[in-house]
Amino acid sequence: MQARGTCYSGYHYSLGLLPLPHLCKSNNPAPAACNPCTKLTTPATCTTSNCSYCFDPAFNSTRCDTRTNLVNNACPTTLIGNNPCKSYTDPTACKTSPYNCSYCFDPSFNSSRCETYANLKNASCPAKTIDNFCITLTDPDSCLSSAHNCSYCFDPGFNSTRCDSHDNLVSESCPVKTIDNYCITIADPVNCTTSSHNCSYCFDPGFNATRCDTFDNLAEESCPVTRINNFCVTYSDPETCISSPYNCSYCFAAGFNSSRCDSSANLVSESCPSTIINNYCVTYSDPDACLAAPHNCSYCFSPTFNGTYRCDSSTNLVTESCPANTINDYCTSFTDPYNCTHSTYNCSFCFDPAFNTSARCDGYDDLTAELCPVPLIYTFPSPVENRTIDPHNNYTIDPVNISLLPGDCKNFTITINLASYPLDFYFLMDISGSMGPYKSNVVALSSAFVDTLANFTNDFTVGFGAFSDKCE
Repeated sequence: MQARGTCYSGYHYSLGLLPLPHLCKSNNPAPAACNPCTKLTTPATCTTSNCSYCFDPAFNSTRCDTRTNLVNNACPTTLIGNNPCKSYTDPTACKTSPYNCSYCFDPSFNSSRCETYANLKNASCPAKTIDNFCITLTDPDSCLSSAHNCSYCFDPGFNSTRCDSHDNLVSESCPVKTIDNYCITIADPVNCTTSSHNCSYCFDPGFNATRCDTFDNLAEESCPVTRINNFCVTYSDPETCISSPYNCSYCFAAGFNSSRCDSSANLVSESCPSTIINNYCVTYSDPDACLAAPHNCSYCFSPTFNGTYRCDSSTNLVTESCPANTINDYCTSFTDPYNCTHSTYNCSFCFDPAFNTSARCDGYDDLTAELCPVPLIYTFPSPVENRTIDPHNNYTIDPVNISLLPGDCKNFTITINLASYPLDFYFLMDISGSMGPYKSNVVALSSAFVDTLANFTNDFTVGFGAFSDKCE
């Protein structure tokens, strides 16, 4: 059986057995038996039972009690109530509590930070800082990777809190294009285009806005689309351009007025002839330099060639109507017979008046293949047989036929072989003392003299005699 009663002090109570009215006199503080609040220990159960709770962390008495008792026990009135939010100091615990609490992130706020939204507003916590985790983050990576839907203002001239909600940043006059835009912080083109933030770089020399940005922003700022992410246009040297890792091409056209180093498609769209793209050959005008170049160039020697470049690929030269037999053939560049036949290229000249092919000066085999009569082909130096004169033909010589151009000179040798006729030599010498040096010379030369006579005949006799014009 359960009995109910009323304390003299007016507290409603329930007891397991019979009431104890002597404990509940009105002139005594309400005992625990008459105060059910004191039996409640959690803010939730306390504040839902018409009791009050002291949320002061330093409070050392029973936290759930009547408001009067809590005030009497020195709980600050501002921390008494049925608001459990005040018990939270950690912003995450505050926001995740089941009591619809809000947190004031304003650094200068001096009251309880976890409260109802209305209480925080009444306590002058700026509305933009309520429940705004973002403003506690200063690093852009932490800001944008947080779970609180934060945005970051990368505008260098922005003077407010950089990490905030998107709407707050816009209201604080952060340019929309700079919100969450890492790209504008990157100055180096390589770092820009290789970043993980989908950045693009404008390589247009006349571009005056931020060069590293999103593709759409750059296009909106009037960076030519062909200059976005186009490293090629930074190169002026053809070697560096073509060997770059960016698939660049170079326009060698003489009158080309746009960026010479670009993508092949851009060069063609800028009216660079496709046959001139990456074609080093057209830079050479000298035939020797052309044919010695490491770029597989060919040279058109035809005097009648009217193409743009004499040094080009052989395919281009044929396309430009350079006769195939004049490509890389130095001989065909000569029109004068003397210069033709005196060149260092072993050229021959066809003197046939009826010869109608493209070049009279050509290689001997080429001329014969083109049906120039052999007697009318002149080559310098043409071979000339040497002649020998022997005694057995009575010292006569066969005719020597030589074809010469005006100013030409050709050498040949005539050898005369003498018959072996007998020769006698007799040396008579004065052997007086004054002739001593001469006698020594004759002795020294006698052997060489005999050898020389042997070159002319093998039938000779040498004699020596002596006399003196003084008596001994």
